[in-house]
Amino acid sequence: MPYFVFAINEDRSAEFLADFESFAKAKQLVREKREQLSTGSSVTVRMVHAKDQKEARNLLLTPRKPSTPIEEWEG
Repeated sequence: MPYFVFAINEDRSAEFLADFESFAKAKQLVREKREQLSTGSSVTVRMVHAKDQKEARNLLLTPRKPSTPIEEWEG
């Protein structure tokens, strides 16, 4: 399964940037893109491991439930 890299905008839209078979290459792109963002930018760059681009987008945009009481309390 490939690694997908997306830019997530403030309005929760995901812009596909690239996909990689190698974790190291995907991580390198994420770091480069994060360094290029301005300090006050509302855009985040995220990587996800999924079977296809559609599943990757869904995983990133679907809010997940807290898995521990501490996460629930912090939310």
